Amino acid sequence: MDLSFYSGDSRNLIINVVDENNSSINLTGATVEWALINNDLVLIKKSINSGITISNATGGQFKIEITSSDTDNLSGNYRHLARVTTADGRSSIVISGTIKIEKSLI
Repeated sequence: MDLSFYSGDSRNLIINVVDENNSSINLTGATVEWALINNDLVLIKKSINSGITISNATGGQFKIEITSSDTDNLSGNYRHLARVTTADGRSSIVISGTIKIEKSLI
């Protein structure tokens, strides 16, 4: 999942987690983590109740809230990824990609 926006922008990323048969994965009791990374350095980290909300547990949906203060001093190309660990202990990266943040002049 590649994204592009300006420094100081806020974004809500809505993620739907599905299995290999395209069926929703139940997120009841799951943990979710998301990170923005630059050269193996974690710049922003989000988790449940700290920027991540499971919006539909049985439907496999969660929301990552990226605030304007998260991106205010950033510009450049970054990697991001999210890991879900289900209640039964299965863990996997469910999204990854790049985020290009352009410096806002206003």
